[in-house]
Amino acid sequence: MVIALHNSSRLGDDNERQLEPLTRIWIREEIYAKYEAFVLAPQFKERSSNYVDEAGEKVSKPSKDITVLLNLIKEVEKEFQDIDRNRIYIIGYSMGASTAQNLLNLEPDHFAAMVSMAGVPDFSNTRAIMTKPIWLIHGKRILIILMLGVLLFSKVERQQENGIYYLFLFGSSKYNSSLSAK
Repeated sequence: MVIALHNSSRLGDDNERQLEPLTRIWIREEIYAKYEAFVLAPQFKERSSNYVDEAGEKVSKPSKDITVLLNLIKEVEKEFQDIDRNRIYIIGYSMGASTAQNLLNLEPDHFAAMVSMAGVPDFSNTRAIMTKPIWLIHGKRILIILMLGVLLFSKVERQQENGIYYLFLFGSSKYNSSLSAK
């Protein structure tokens, strides 16, 4: 199952605005044929993550709706028995990326991996998520703002190829990487 989380411009209750490219890509024939997946695309009426300043760092904190989302995920798993409990992935953009990080920090054993694009970090449970496949993606401007937060993780290795900077967290370039387009 892929849980696709929308950005703040998609807030509402029409059950349509959250169907952004991160969600719709899974129904493209060539993608679905290769990566058959159950996609859950919840829509938040209000912000799912809020940003606060902690010791000079901007971090994300989950909203009260995160509990509702966690309950929804568990209900979907019960209803659809074919969902592989070892392959539940979270993907999000902007506010949704922050929410993805919040979810992984709250229930790290529930999710197999996470992709977070342009999210504000959540460092509330880093020890529990250190072995998880995590891909944090940020543009150059956002990376400058968030770099101090990323450096709080234990081991960071920097590598440059073709003008693109890769930051490998936790010493594993295979899974836990943060990508910044130069």
